[in-house]
Amino acid sequence: MSCPVPEQVLLGTRSSGEVVVSQNPVAATVLTNEPVAAAPAAPAAAASPSPTEAPQPAAISIIEEREDVEVGAQPGEGKASPPVLERFPCQRFTSLLLLPFFSCPPLENTFRTAASCLKFNSHHPVRAWRLMLRITLLSGEELTRLPLAQLSDVKALKRRLHQQHGLPPRFRQRLLHDGNPLDDAVQLDTAMDLQAVIVPFIETRAEEGPKLFEAAASGRVDQVEALLQLPQYPDRPDEEGTTPLMRASKSGQVDVAQLLLEAGAEKDLSDLGGRTALIYAALRGRAPVVQLLLLSGAQVDVCDEQGTTALMQAAYNGHFSAVMLLIRARAQVEERDNSGDTALMDAVRGGHAAIVRLLLDAGAEKDSCNFEGFTALMMASDSEIKSLLEAKATT
Repeated sequence: MSCPVPEQVLLGTRSSGEVVVSQNPVAATVLTNEPVAAAPAAPAAAASPSPTEAPQPAAISIIEEREDVEVGAQPGEGKASPPVLERFPCQRFTSLLLLPFFSCPPLENTFRTAASCLKFNSHHPVRAWRLMLRITLLSGEELTRLPLAQLSDVKALKRRLHQQHGLPPRFRQRLLHDGNPLDDAVQLDTAMDLQAVIVPFIETRAEEGPKLFEAAASGRVDQVEALLQLPQYPDRPDEEGTTPLMRASKSGQVDVAQLLLEAGAEKDLSDLGGRTALIYAALRGRAPVVQLLLLSGAQVDVCDEQGTTALMQAAYNGHFSAVMLLIRARAQVEERDNSGDTALMDAVRGGHAAIVRLLLDAGAEKDSCNFEGFTALMMASDSEIKSLLEAKATT
């Protein structure tokens, strides 16, 4: 027979005799059949059942006296745990009384019913905090110990070892358990000892070199992951000095670019023409890649052999979102190329009125001249752009 759990389940009595009602069952308790003093009488509106109608209250004794009890702990597990875990306060109750609120007549059913209502959470994080992973190096030196509660799978562990303990990116790590490497997808739910091994980059044959470039340009994330896991060097350039990151940036493959950056790809390498991954992304208007590279710390104002910056390329080609991202990243709007042209002049020549307005609002100087003595207004052929530049002159 099922019994509903009321709002107030447990009644506690402090040493002073004060009665306390808890709305949450205390986990670190055991049920006994010891007789206890009668509970205070309930209000008249809520009549208490007579001894012939309901079982006598059963005592619930605290296993050990402490000032807090962990939710989800089993009997005997009331030990200290990290402060981030949720706890219910328990001020040294001398006893806890389980009120006879159940509609179960026989006394022997009291404990069965009570146990069904005291729901212990066996998957509570407190258990995971007590399960530790121990990671050592090949030399036997201990690298770290980590609680399982802080980890999900092997991939997450490798990332943490890279970020916090100085190991290379996860693609060059191998974590061994009993001599066997663990796949990145393996869930970490058992305490164990792991051994961290660092593997070198493989020697890539000439015929294998284009595979990473092709996969990066076409956005084949799984193939890029597999090649980086070999592990393959992420920055090997082709004959023109282009790297896989530049290929991914040019074609707008943001997920591939993220993988390459995680593998340690250099953000600011340039090809034979001096173009970086950021310049390629801005030139093609790949705003998500531009944002990723900026967040990764790519240099904003680096220029190619013609002195052209990412902002100039985005402005000339009319890529509003890329221009806005670069301006927010504090790109220099007055930077000049080898001809003395600025991003504003490039936007005017390209006929992009919205970008002209954006650059003017960012502080671009409309009256500056290039090396031939031309201003942005002199270059303008679009009537709307002329109006913008002339209006700026009068304000």
